[in-house]
Amino acid sequence: MRGVFPLLVSELTPGRPTNILVVSDGAVHDQEASVAAASAIANELAAQMPIVNARAIRLVTSSSAQPDTRALAAVLQYNTEAAAASISDLDVYRSADIEMAAAQMASLFEDVSNASALKLTVEPPVLRLQPWDIDAVASVYLKPAAANTLFLTAPPTSVTLNGSPIAVKPAAEVTVDTLATILGDRVDAFLSKLRVLKVVSSAQASDEIQRIVSFWETFEASLAPPEDIAPLLAAGGLRARRKYLAASTQRKLKSLTNMMRAIANDDRVGRLNASQQADYLRTTQAGTKNARGLAKRAEASGLDFDAAVRAEIKAMAAHLHELDALDDSAWSVSFYSQSTTLDGLKEVCELVNDAAFDSLLAVELLELVNLVGVPLAAPIGDFPDPMTYRVDALLPGACVSVADLTVAEKGRGGARLLHPTSRQPIVNAVPLFEDARLQAFLQRHAPTTLECVASVGMRRMICEVPKTLPYTICAAIWQLIGAMDADKSHVHVELLSMLVPSYETSLKDQEGKGYFDYLMPHLLKPRHPEGKELFLNFNGCTNMIQPLWRLVCEGEYATLPRILRSLYSFEIYQVVRRKCKNQPEGFAMDSLRRLLGVDVAARGTPLPEPFTRPAELRHCGTPHVDPALFAELKHELSFVHACTLIVPLFKAVREVEPLAAVRAIPPLSEASISEALQLTYDLDTFLLYNLAQGFLFRTKQERIDKESNAPLLPDLGANAGAAGADTVARFLEKQYAADYERRLSALAGQELRTLQEEHCAELLAVPTADAFNSLLQAGLTRGPVHFKIANTNSAGASELHAALLDASVTVPARGQKLWTWLTGTDRHNNPVWNGGNMMRTPLDPLRAALRSLGKGPLLAALEKAYKERRSHVYRGMANRQGHSNEKPSYFAYGHLSLEAFVRTLDLPGWTEYKREHATCCGVADYEGWKPAAVVCQPVAMEIT
Repeated sequence: MRGVFPLLVSELTPGRPTNILVVSDGAVHDQEASVAAASAIANELAAQMPIVNARAIRLVTSSSAQPDTRALAAVLQYNTEAAAASISDLDVYRSADIEMAAAQMASLFEDVSNASALKLTVEPPVLRLQPWDIDAVASVYLKPAAANTLFLTAPPTSVTLNGSPIAVKPAAEVTVDTLATILGDRVDAFLSKLRVLKVVSSAQASDEIQRIVSFWETFEASLAPPEDIAPLLAAGGLRARRKYLAASTQRKLKSLTNMMRAIANDDRVGRLNASQQADYLRTTQAGTKNARGLAKRAEASGLDFDAAVRAEIKAMAAHLHELDALDDSAWSVSFYSQSTTLDGLKEVCELVNDAAFDSLLAVELLELVNLVGVPLAAPIGDFPDPMTYRVDALLPGACVSVADLTVAEKGRGGARLLHPTSRQPIVNAVPLFEDARLQAFLQRHAPTTLECVASVGMRRMICEVPKTLPYTICAAIWQLIGAMDADKSHVHVELLSMLVPSYETSLKDQEGKGYFDYLMPHLLKPRHPEGKELFLNFNGCTNMIQPLWRLVCEGEYATLPRILRSLYSFEIYQVVRRKCKNQPEGFAMDSLRRLLGVDVAARGTPLPEPFTRPAELRHCGTPHVDPALFAELKHELSFVHACTLIVPLFKAVREVEPLAAVRAIPPLSEASISEALQLTYDLDTFLLYNLAQGFLFRTKQERIDKESNAPLLPDLGANAGAAGADTVARFLEKQYAADYERRLSALAGQELRTLQEEHCAELLAVPTADAFNSLLQAGLTRGPVHFKIANTNSAGASELHAALLDASVTVPARGQKLWTWLTGTDRHNNPVWNGGNMMRTPLDPLRAALRSLGKGPLLAALEKAYKERRSHVYRGMANRQGHSNEKPSYFAYGHLSLEAFVRTLDLPGWTEYKREHATCCGVADYEGWKPAAVVCQPVAMEIT
């Protein structure tokens, strides 16, 4: 296909309207080359051909046909007309009517003008063929009887049309609002060209896309500003905010830059197949949901927040009458928008009737969802698990919404909105649902919108993380409980009484089932022994807020102390986990040893005298707590003490006089905490035991049985903390025992070395072989320590072997001792040592040593014994090489290599070994020394 493109330049008549039809009935084999050739002449063709109507057809000729799209799109980039450069599918396989097919092709060029173009010439050359071109030209072709929009680099000094001078009159200045009107149908042509270039997807096409978008960004930015709508946003009110959203959205829809950017940034078009790309070119309009949907067709799509929020707002608008009975006159009012939550819902529902509604994004719509609540000082982060979200401080005294915060930050360049009285920066807001019917309405008709609002407050982004709203409320409640230990003000009491029921409601699904309902049976009627922790399913203080509220509502307090003790255990375990995170291996045990005061130098168990052992051994099991580390850890876990206030505060806010009941609660102290936990020993010791358990059992599997969910750890408050004391004592005893065993091992080694030296000296010195044999069999014992050379691997064996073969060492009965030592038996073949086996040792050094000692007869007897006996005894069955006591290998005869063994054999012996071991021992590949055959020569003898 690439060969046709040079002909377009040479054969077509410049200035004439041109119609181009390109047809593909299959894959283009030179697609890349065709795309490159088409792009190479694009600028030249644009200069010669002012009016080009390019059309393309994918001709389907079989059931499996896959006509090309990308190469066709390379031709469509020449199109200059407003009609979209599209690709049609013509199926002649299912409908083989040739006349009909021809008519359909011809219909693509209906209403196409054939009038000759007009030639406009200027001096100097200031005309651009395309607005984004870099180089200027002196003449262009214009379409007759149509509005022509030209872009110039500078005002021309002279202008002629078909050779006749014409006058130029300046018109009104172009603004953002008038640009689309002036460009007219050229807007569609520009957008169509961008879509074609996205499908062409060549390097040149990508460069041109960037030039196009960059030009329009710069050009629109330089235009005269439109009517200012910023005061609507600055006004702060919800009605003005709604008008601003509608006006700004309409303006964005008209923005050529935005429409172009939507196409240019759609990087997934290249992953569509040929049919999908054709569909993309046929049906896509820039910036529409359809465009995004088609571009994502090759990928799995997730939740469309824009569509979801719009759908929920429509649902709220349809059911807004359900809120008619609500009176918000006494509700909290945002100090920024001066509106209530109900005001916000009504305003956002008003947008449903606006023409721009379906173009509004979720992030824009949420700016009207005015969930008024208490300002918060809190971090902004990703929080993939919203359960980890925490609030730094509640900022009561004024109310605001997340919608207000985002609008204010947008107008302030990201700067935080300040609290009107304390002047502290406000980061988030926890909504106050002052009527349960309002919250029920929102959870019924707009659950995703609620989560989106909470996500913006927590993360400043919209993302699908379930339970973001409940955990925002939960974090505020937890912070409030901690603050109420010192500040039991009326506003705090009112907040708590409002937030807790709201939190419980937020945890319910559409069927009314609570998120933590599964825990209630375990809390009311525990299934596990009282000596064990209570099953909380690894839930901490914040997750237990709603179950504890339910216990208060039902008046069930029997298991409360056990619940609180289990909470302490879990939260302290979490503190330890965080402390050990990203630390080197062994950090946890080192920290626990330091905490409990392990000091082996000062408190280590003393060693006994050599060759003695104590009848009873006691190691130190008493902790000597490091005060600095303990104080540091207590500070890190101090937040958990607030959990003992949860139930008293919940009970108080349900009283007739909640303020008085709350103020009657004593402040946190060791006594109040111990009473809440029902401890019969001091609080510090309880905390110490929990810390020890936290360091010792750092995984869920060590704390909860995987199969039965039964807690594995003891309740540290039961039996006066006996289990905790035992855990600490056993840990300390283990530490000191390990140190004792290490030092004892060194002592035992020294004891054995002493006995070894004495035993070897005595073996060498005894005068007879019988005494040698008896001593070798018995070994040497002193006190609890016993030493014996049992086999060749025993300590002292190599030293004794060397001494027996050393001529400089005086050894009585050396030969008889060597016989026992090398054969493992006495002279009557009774086992003495080494299991009665021959010693496995290289024979050449042994021969040399025995000859130097003058032990020729002993050497001969040993060589015979090595041939007849083995130094290795096999177990009952043959091993994997097939060797056994019936078929021993050379190794069993005491040789470390096959050649060493062969050198001890004569020819018949070697022949027999080769026959039995043909497939093992390396016999087949053996090329070493071999015994020679003995040939007898006849000798002439003279008999006299």
